[in-house]
Amino acid sequence: MFLTRTRILMTAFVAVGILATGAPNASAQNEGIINTRHNFSTATRDVAFTNLSAEVADYGEVCVYCHTPHGGQTNAPLWNRQFTTATFTMYNAPTGGSSDLDMTFATQPTGVSLACLSCHDGTIGIDVIINQPNASTATSIGSTLTDIYGGVDPDSLRILGTDLRNDHPISMVYNPALDPQFNTVASIEGAGLRLFDDPTLGADVVQCATCHNPHTQNATFLRIPNTDSDLCLTCHIK
Repeated sequence: MFLTRTRILMTAFVAVGILATGAPNASAQNEGIINTRHNFSTATRDVAFTNLSAEVADYGEVCVYCHTPHGGQTNAPLWNRQFTTATFTMYNAPTGGSSDLDMTFATQPTGVSLACLSCHDGTIGIDVIINQPNASTATSIGSTLTDIYGGVDPDSLRILGTDLRNDHPISMVYNPALDPQFNTVASIEGAGLRLFDDPTLGADVVQCATCHNPHTQNATFLRIPNTDSDLCLTCHIK
C-alpha cells in the first residue's frame, strides 16, 4: 500500500527530528496532530474546533495547513503559509531589571517563531496557504484566530497579537555565560527543550518552539510538563 501524501509528510518530519538529535526523544515519540487543536481538517478535527466549519476551509488533508512537499517557505520545514508582514513590539526588560536578560535580541521575530506567528498574531487566516492540494476544490475562507475567537480568547492565549512585551522573549540568543541564574545549553537540551540556529543571530536561539512542539499531543503543546514549574526551571535557576 502506498503512503498517502499526508503520511509521507508526517514520516519525513519525524525522521528529521531523529536525524537532528541522533535518536527519537520522548517528545518525538508522543507526536501526532490528528487529535489536537492543530488539526483543521473537518473529518478529524479536534473537538475544540468542531464549530469552525464556517471559519476554516477543509482541504481534505491534515498537514497541508502548515506544510507542503514543494515550494514552501524556508524559515520553517516546508512551510505552506506566508509569514506575517506585521511589525511587532518585542519584549524588553523593565528599567532597572536584573542582568539576566543581558542577551542579544532580534528587533523582530525570526526563524521558526515566524511560522508560529503566521497564525497566532491574528493577521493571517488559518487556511490561507501557498500550495493547495491538487484534489481539493475548497476555497480559503480567510478567518483569523481573532475573527474566530472575537479578539480575546477567554480559554487561553491563542491570540498573541503583535505586541509581544507581555510574552516570553523569543528570537533571543541563549547565553548562560552572561548570568549564573541560567542553566547550560547542554542541560536544557538534555531535558527536552530545543534551541535553534538562526541565520542572523547565530546558534542557541530561543524561539516559540523552544518550549512548544506544535506536533505533540499535549494540550498546550509544551515540550515537557510544567508541573511544579519544571519547564521554567529547566532554563532558570531559582
